Amino acid sequence: MSCPCVEAGCLWFERLSLRHGPLLSASLYGGGGGYQSSPFPGESVIRMRGLPYSATETDIVQFFAGFQMLAVLPSTAPINGRPSGEAYVEFASPDEAQRAYIARNRATMGHRYVELFHATKAEMMAAAAGHDPRTAWRAHG
Repeated sequence: MSCPCVEAGCLWFERLSLRHGPLLSASLYGGGGGYQSSPFPGESVIRMRGLPYSATETDIVQFFAGFQMLAVLPSTAPINGRPSGEAYVEFASPDEAQRAYIARNRATMGHRYVELFHATKAEMMAAAAGHDPRTAWRAHG
C-alpha cells in the first residue's frame, strides 16, 4: 500500500499491519549528508513528543524533509483511547539521526513545538506493538 507522495521526496512507504497502528517503512527517502561524532551510537531512531494529536505520517515526513528516513511510526498506542502526541522515526544511520535532531529539535508543527529524543529500535517496535516502550522491558525481565 502506498502513502500519498509529498513534495519532500518520499518514493513509497510500505504499511505494516501492527496491533495499534501502522509502521511505515520507506524504500528510499531523499536527503543525505553525514555528521561526525554522533551521540546516537549504533541507533538511528528518534522519538518525537509534543505532536499535534491530528498529526499524520505525511506531516512527519514533511517535518523531516531532506533527511534519509527508513521507517515512520506516526502515532504510538493511544492511552485511554486518546492519541499520545508521540511518534518514532528511524533514519538511515546514527549520523543522519543526529543531523535531523540538530536541525529539527524544538521546531514547530502547526502551533506546537516538537521535542526530539534519542530512542532505540526496540522502543519503536514496543510502541508499534501497543506497549509503553518505557516499561516494556519489565515484561521480559
